[in-house]
Amino acid sequence: MKCPHCGQEHQNQAVYCPVTGNQIIAFECPNCTQVVMAATAFCPYCGFNLVDPPVPVARRGPLLVVAAGAVILTVIALGLILLPRLLNFSSAGNSPLSSASPPARLSQTPGTPAPDGIGSVISQTLTVQAGQISTLTPSLTPPNILGAPPACTATGQTWLRPLDAMQMVCVPTGSFIIGMKTCVFVGCGKEVNGGTVNLDAFWIDQTEVTNAMFSLFVAQTGYVTGAERTGSAAVNGNPNPVPGANWRHPQGTGSSISGLDNHPVVQMSWYSASAYCNWAGGSLPTEAQWEKAARDGDSRLFPWGNDLPKANLLNAADSSLPVSWAQKDQNDGYRYTAPVGSYPDGSSPYGVEDMAGNAWEWTRSIYKDYPYNPGDGREIQTAPGPGDKVTMRGGGFYDDYGSVRSTLRYGGIPDLSHDATGFRCVYP
Repeated sequence: MKCPHCGQEHQNQAVYCPVTGNQIIAFECPNCTQVVMAATAFCPYCGFNLVDPPVPVARRGPLLVVAAGAVILTVIALGLILLPRLLNFSSAGNSPLSSASPPARLSQTPGTPAPDGIGSVISQTLTVQAGQISTLTPSLTPPNILGAPPACTATGQTWLRPLDAMQMVCVPTGSFIIGMKTCVFVGCGKEVNGGTVNLDAFWIDQTEVTNAMFSLFVAQTGYVTGAERTGSAAVNGNPNPVPGANWRHPQGTGSSISGLDNHPVVQMSWYSASAYCNWAGGSLPTEAQWEKAARDGDSRLFPWGNDLPKANLLNAADSSLPVSWAQKDQNDGYRYTAPVGSYPDGSSPYGVEDMAGNAWEWTRSIYKDYPYNPGDGREIQTAPGPGDKVTMRGGGFYDDYGSVRSTLRYGGIPDLSHDATGFRCVYP
């Protein structure tokens, strides 16, 4: 790949420039020139193998001519050898051409590559049943999404993303007022005067991406998160980064995600979250997409309405969390994250779950003041610029009940990894 920092060619899987030492966030695919995230195994646009790329298209012509010539010569030679025998069998009435059964055909769904086709990868099939995700037998699938979802036209539409078995829900075309009209909470000054935003229809993940899904992504791509590279990450209640903390060990060495397949993956930086959504064929939601999916256009404070939060609606700071701001008369059943979809009563008008609490969620919008203008450069195209903060939404299991409102905005450092930070994706 051509490095965006020094302009030299490096290995496609390089995550740091060996010349300048800068992190490589994205680069151009050498086959189709589209911009892809670093540490991506297959180009999401053309399927090009970025780990062990085949001969570039421009150099295939001479090789194909030589290969074709060799095949033709082989066929002629075999014909000269076998033709007399075939004629002899035919004259004796024992021709295999007249009596043999039709050859077996490989049954294959139209539009999918052959099992051993170029660009096919080993994946695991995930089954969703009663809100639980379990790993089944391996199967062959092409890189990225296996076809796009249908047109999103009506509330209530759902679509199962084949690559990771994530259910997506439809948010139809429409406009809404983003943020609050009047600040009624302490510290809500950044949430007012957002203005009216018009959005095209889009699909959004019904829940946060889970540990099982992220494990599949890592197995297919070999992706390594920032927390794994640095060896530490932020953990609630600790003033300094905790050694060994990463998505596999959210609270540091000694913690584990064993038995937590259906919990939201956390310790996600913006780059890791964006890389996953890119692999899945989509992107992180813009701040406007996230808020519309959470509250529609009726100015509700929370996804479920204006009723104050209770334990049956979300996972936030409650009696199980030993902090002073916890709601001691509530118990949602979990000290840290809860399995995704555990609180269906807290769903948004579109049926999107876990938009309040459980884990903070990254967007692809720079943290800028309102009014919200999608054309002012706030929507991230490839990666945040130097010094940019990125908007995070939703609150997490560690936050008080007032900090999970659907209008709350927080500016996060893009490479921040935290044990209460996850994400979900949208398409397109």
